[in-house]
Parts: sequence; C-alpha cells; structure tokens
Amino acid sequence: MEQNEQIAKIFEKSKTLFIQEGVRNVTMEKIAKELGISKKTIYCNFENKADLVFQSVKYDIENLENQIEHLTKSAENAIHEMQIIGNFVSKSMEKFKSSRINELENFYPKAYFQIDKHRKIFVVDKIRKNVERGIIEDLYRKDLEKEKVVLFYLTATTALFDQKTISIENFTISELYISYLDYHLQGILNEKGRALYSKNKR
Repeated sequence: MEQNEQIAKIFEKSKTLFIQEGVRNVTMEKIAKELGISKKTIYCNFENKADLVFQSVKYDIENLENQIEHLTKSAENAIHEMQIIGNFVSKSMEKFKSSRINELENFYPKAYFQIDKHRKIFVVDKIRKNVERGIIEDLYRKDLEKEKVVLFYLTATTALFDQKTISIENFTISELYISYLDYHLQGILNEKGRALYSKNKR
C-alpha cells in the first residue's frame, strides 16, 4: 500500500471514529486496531494524537472545499449554485454532531483553527461571489448590502453548527441548514429570482 493511500485510510477511519465516539475518547490504539495496522505505523506518520486530529481535520476541509468547487462549476446561475452547495453540505452533515466541534475548540485548538479559517476565508469568499453573481444575473436584489449578507450567513451557519447558544434536539442539522438556506435565499431574491427559485423547487 502506498504511503498516501495509507494516510488517507487513517484519516477516513479517524473521522468515522471521532464522529461516532468523540475525539477525546478515540485512542491511537483504537484507530490502529480498526485499520488492522500497528500503532507504530500511525506514529511513523503523525507525531501524536493532536497532530493526527489536526492533519485529519485539515484533510477533510481540503476535500470539502475541492468538492464544492468542482460541483459548483456546473451551476447554471447563482440560485442553482446555492442549491448545489446546500444539497452537498446537508448530505455531509447527516452524521455530524456539533459536540465534536466543541471538543476541537476546547481540547484541540490548532485543529479548530482550521475550521474557523475555512469559514472566514472559503465560506465568506464563496457567499460573497455568489451574491455578486446573483446581482449581475438579475436574480438577487440590487439594493443588497453584500457584506451584511455574508455576515448574516456566516453568523447563522456558525451558530447552527456550533450550537453554543441554541438547542436543536427536535431537528437534525441537515434539516435546519436546508431551512436556513431557503430563508437566506428568500431574503435576497428579486421577483425574477423568486419565480425561478419557486420553479426549481417543484
């Protein structure tokens, strides 16, 4: 097995275990046992567990961003682009637990920083460009204050995924994200955009 392939398998198995059992509860021994490899093999690639968590989160975010960039290339317009992003993020969040984000923030700050950077750079840039595209395509309101729209989106989705101030026991994150995305679009669409959006939702 090539080293890159082996590292990818370690990342994928780590992610699954972190989500299922909690980041702090998963040991290097557990990961090695699940993969059928020696603990020494893992330590040949990672200094310690904190390094594995950091590299795993970084790997996952890079894959997420690459997939979103690839998928949105086929978007017919700004509305379609947001729907593609919404479907992808919603599907990605089906097994997500917000407590894992809180674990990273409290015990693995270097890994959490990667998530925070993703939000403040990639997400902000993606939403800003989408708003600009929607205005140019005459699908979004021309009176929009672009930076406020971006700020509202970032604040709402961060609160949704971190859940420090809200409780969502009766809903899944995927359900709430799709509902929020509808709320987001309804607030920025013009009449032409709303008609197209309603047509596409049928």
